[in-house]
Amino acid sequence: MSLFAKKNTEDFEPIEEGVHVGVIINVIDLGTQKSEKFNSEARKVLITWELPDETINIDGEEKSRVISKMYTLSLHEKAKLRGDLETIRLKKFSSEEIENGFDIFQMIGSNCQLQIEHNDRGYANIVSVMALPKGTKGLDATNPVKTFEIEEEDIPEGLPSWIQDIIKKSKEYNMKAN
Repeated sequence: MSLFAKKNTEDFEPIEEGVHVGVIINVIDLGTQKSEKFNSEARKVLITWELPDETINIDGEEKSRVISKMYTLSLHEKAKLRGDLETIRLKKFSSEEIENGFDIFQMIGSNCQLQIEHNDRGYANIVSVMALPKGTKGLDATNPVKTFEIEEEDIPEGLPSWIQDIIKKSKEYNMKAN
């Protein structure tokens, strides 16, 4: 008996470079992740946007494209998450929100613009998050919404395996498993 691994033949073209309108459809708690590069640990969160105006044909069905960005779960003044959320919300966090925390699950359904560029390996990455121009009507998502908090629940079904693999590396997941 043999098990052969080979290149995935369902490689998809990356999302086109440029500015796209995105709708937040997923906020996934990835738990505390270790960075070998910086020899440190930090709590991470993954935000996924649907791009309703960008579609791809999968098994004969047109589906909206999606793209995700990983953040450190922090509202520190220099944190990328804070800057991007303030941009999407069109307002700064109040001192009370910073002190008591902000439930980022509230961001589900929020619209913004995403500037996407390709890296050296050809993958599409979000390089900038911008508010929608004044007067622009937001779009509705067609994909199902998912939220996940690692300390409260098991990994939800339907999450892509690459996200599950990240969650399974977290300190919280491994504490639950033992």
